[in-house]
Amino acid sequence: MKLSVIIPALDDRALLAASLPLVLAEAELLSSEWELIVVDDTGTGALEGWLKAEFPSIQCHVRAANGGFAAASLSGAEQARGEILCVLNPDVCVQPGFFAPLLERLESSEVFAVAPLVMREGELTDESLPRLEQEDGSVVIRRRGSVEAGVTAPEYEDGYPVAFALGGAFCVRREEFVAQAGFDPLFEPFYFEDVDLCWSAWRAGRRVVVDPRAIAEHSNRGTIGANVPEK
Repeated sequence: MKLSVIIPALDDRALLAASLPLVLAEAELLSSEWELIVVDDTGTGALEGWLKAEFPSIQCHVRAANGGFAAASLSGAEQARGEILCVLNPDVCVQPGFFAPLLERLESSEVFAVAPLVMREGELTDESLPRLEQEDGSVVIRRRGSVEAGVTAPEYEDGYPVAFALGGAFCVRREEFVAQAGFDPLFEPFYFEDVDLCWSAWRAGRRVVVDPRAIAEHSNRGTIGANVPEK
């Protein structure tokens, strides 16, 4: 199966300079074909020249206007040629052995999406094994438990079932993602579109899992905060 890695980005050069070499190193270990596409969602083509100079093996898809995470992810998926998509945020640094476990999980038709174990400074986050709860009329994300990084427990050999796969680090079949037009634009410009996508998959009888053998460090240092008011 050919893998297409999609990274939607604003003018995130410092983040990309840290994360792209790690993605490339892991992709080069694969025995199958792969491609890496950075989606320039700046609306100005700010990343195209820089990427060509610094990372000539990486494709850059330039959007004519900034559309937000959902639109940029779908644009990348439509450009991709792989059977499997791996969508990553620029502030996600993949760890050794990242891709193989995720691709293995998608060999099962029951699995709609798979995510890595998500860490922050080496500690589990709520994004690691997410579940949904209601608090004061709002849906909130909580971690469903704990797990040892790099190890799959016998009772979860098929992956740990989770409410959703983090939109900033997950794998899905390209055909299925594109067929439903990616993330629902209802959630633009960002947040909870990944919850909606995966919750719909569960309702349709599919599975969404985390494989702790694949690990990603999520720094939460994206550029949204610099461009959008906190409220």
